[in-house]
Amino acid sequence: MKRFLFLLAMLCIGGLQGENLLIEAESLPTPGKWQLGTAGAASQRTFVEAREKNAVASGHFCFETPGTYYVWVRNMSFSESWRRATVAIDGRKASSVGDEKTTLDTPAWIWSKSKRPLIVAKGEHKVELFADAANARIDAILLTTDKNYAPEEGKMLPEGSFRRLLPTDVSALKGKLEIGIACDKPAIAYRCGETITFRLAPRCDGKPLTAGKIRYCLRGDDGKSTSGEFQLTEKTNSFTLQTTLDRPGFCRLTCDLVDDKGELLQSVDAAGRAYQAHFDGGAGAEIDRIPACPEPADFDAFWTAQKARLEAVPMVATVQKIDSHSDAEFTTYAIEINCAGNRPATGFLIMPNGAAEKTLKAEVHFDGYGIGFPAIPGAHRRKAGKMVFFVNAHGAPLKATREEYVQFFAERKNYALTGNETPEKCYFLNMVLRDLRATQYLVSRPEWNGVDLEVVGGSQGGLQSLWMAALEPRVSQCSVEVPWNCNIGGRTLGLMAPDWGIREYTPALGYFDAANHAKRIACRVDVSRAGLGDYTCPPSGIARMYYNLACPKSIKWYQNSNHSKVPENPEIFVVEGNEMK
Repeated sequence: MKRFLFLLAMLCIGGLQGENLLIEAESLPTPGKWQLGTAGAASQRTFVEAREKNAVASGHFCFETPGTYYVWVRNMSFSESWRRATVAIDGRKASSVGDEKTTLDTPAWIWSKSKRPLIVAKGEHKVELFADAANARIDAILLTTDKNYAPEEGKMLPEGSFRRLLPTDVSALKGKLEIGIACDKPAIAYRCGETITFRLAPRCDGKPLTAGKIRYCLRGDDGKSTSGEFQLTEKTNSFTLQTTLDRPGFCRLTCDLVDDKGELLQSVDAAGRAYQAHFDGGAGAEIDRIPACPEPADFDAFWTAQKARLEAVPMVATVQKIDSHSDAEFTTYAIEINCAGNRPATGFLIMPNGAAEKTLKAEVHFDGYGIGFPAIPGAHRRKAGKMVFFVNAHGAPLKATREEYVQFFAERKNYALTGNETPEKCYFLNMVLRDLRATQYLVSRPEWNGVDLEVVGGSQGGLQSLWMAALEPRVSQCSVEVPWNCNIGGRTLGLMAPDWGIREYTPALGYFDAANHAKRIACRVDVSRAGLGDYTCPPSGIARMYYNLACPKSIKWYQNSNHSKVPENPEIFVVEGNEMK
């Protein structure tokens, strides 16, 4: 009875003293299983991304107002059973959130409400964030005592409408925490056997740190690995770390700042923003000579046969205007085109109104990995003088019930990891056919100027763009970022494996390897970002793909950049053709 009265009192107090408490996801100590990412639409430009299911981040926070707290999570809405996460307080879990269908563009940051509130007493409590699926992307957690409060979809909370909570169990450093790491020469310009020197200088608001430790791990494509710690003192607050690469490839350096107990250090600046200092980058030696996986002997014959299959299916398109996304200047259409394989090509086309024949440039846009709800592109996707086709990688229906989409997603779960025994069974084969059919449809329209055809995408979208640049000779420009599946079987050659999950390498995957397709590309290719710390799309694979290109080309290598994170003021190494600028 006493406990019941206590809880009742807390509920009453919470109702009288409404609280909106915001926890930035990146303020939770995130060892190992989560990594930092950056996005302009994320609060403070930073979010956390789970590298595997069951990743946990946790911290202790002080609650001044007891009561029943309703839990909202700002997550990247993408698809059913993807991006899901659970918040817990003192081990009591709210219900999992993150699979809502957004009305905004895909991908989009949305607020997802847990169906189960949590009762919290005044005082310090442990808050945990659990990833219920790999690739969950979380920006912020809102805990509110107002049952009816609902953040605006796609928007951050207005300043002044919340109180930001910061962990009580991290360092009390004031200012911006960072690890300054630089090589003694451009990081991609080393020779095999040459000493690679990293200079490590941790700072807080630009001033040297005098306490704590730098915890590091250094691995290489030559198989060497070492790890350790450097102790910071008033006299010793910068360090040198050296290695060599005995074969062409990259080394990967990861560093964190920790206290003497091994807990991650954190700082808070004057605006209440929280920082952890994590470095994930590296260096390369003779990266133009990285070994390549064997190419299938019948690669060209296989693709000639597949293109013939596609050509044997007459192109018939269903085109439906979407009135809600059309106006006097642009019209948006839902497109479905019959195709060889198991699904039609589908997507959304944005067209400037009133374009005469042969006046418009063409762009085909491909998205990254996933099986998300098809979302109609917003007005910011419009481009003057250009028609843009947003192609769905899976040929998903553009109008279906939620139940139908859930079933569609379930049938394609882990699609990149299965069915790779033969090229005909590989999931990517039908994706290529759909991409080709969509590209061919776009240039069949009378408005195309007959010259300009650009393919664009990042990650899986970059892979699809490279496929199209190799297989469709009318492509005039290929623009990609962190392209996926380059030198797919690199780990069988001793190169560092991707850390998103290991799939068994089979020769069948060679037909879809971007490094093999790169040899057949004649148009210009620009890689706008490749991360030296990206082990979703390892730099060794991207380098092999890049140096297989015999066309006009450029690439930008970003230091301390993983698949999602782009640091402020990044160190960038630009290569034009085969020469570093």
